[in-house]
Amino acid sequence: MLSFTARGAVRTPDTLQIRVGPVDGALKTGLPEPSRALEPDEIAANLRAFTTGRDTTRSRPCTRLVISGCGDADLAPAVAFARELGVEHVTLHGTARPDVLGGVDRIAIRAVEASSILSAPDQVPVTLVVPTVDGVLADLEPLVAAVLARRPESTVFSWPFPGPGVTVSGVDAVLAAVRPAVHVLREAGLDARIGGLPACLGGPEPAHRTRNRFYVDADHQLADALLFFPDVVALAKPDTCRVCAFTAWCDGVARAWLEGGVVGLPEPIASPRGPC
Repeated sequence: MLSFTARGAVRTPDTLQIRVGPVDGALKTGLPEPSRALEPDEIAANLRAFTTGRDTTRSRPCTRLVISGCGDADLAPAVAFARELGVEHVTLHGTARPDVLGGVDRIAIRAVEASSILSAPDQVPVTLVVPTVDGVLADLEPLVAAVLARRPESTVFSWPFPGPGVTVSGVDAVLAAVRPAVHVLREAGLDARIGGLPACLGGPEPAHRTRNRFYVDADHQLADALLFFPDVVALAKPDTCRVCAFTAWCDGVARAWLEGGVVGLPEPIASPRGPC
């Protein structure tokens, strides 16, 4: 099922992201901070609108929920309500109160220092998202040591989304730093990978497109909710990508990186090759 936006047709999401407040989550996207936190009744109204409210012949309900910006908010009732409305999988970005953790299926934590890795909760599976920004890559060794000690379910060294203050070295420099780290973690029996880069730039071979999602915060609710792609992050591929072996599954790169010359896409891949 497709949704039609001002920037073209996109796959209709089955995922809803609710950013509860202006507390940091796992991902940096460049979106302005919400002006305030959502009230409990607003969270409930948005949950209802994007689940049972979309169970029609011309739309489909969201069955996956992402919660970010939690802080110390009492969200256990909201998570329980989401389950009643048919939500099957709940991911938490960042940290939350212990009573909230009991109701989620996965936690994604933005890991920029060893202490945040070592203190990650162990009640549910944890994905560590290590942004490949300059400041983090300059001190990667203690991060890798912390991952080895914590042994999360998965670790993603993620090329960042564009945003204020986000600085990245060239792709070659990032891969030169990250590939050895991925190798060390895999040798230790851990799931580790590079994310956010297409296969032609050294990322993994894609098996599917990244899930789109509806995005809700205090300033974007109900009918004014955003689509993560393309309203929050706009991805792009040049016309030459049409002949790439992975074009049907590849997201491309953030349009701002491409148009700003930060990332340039090489020749399309003619045939599949081994994973990164």
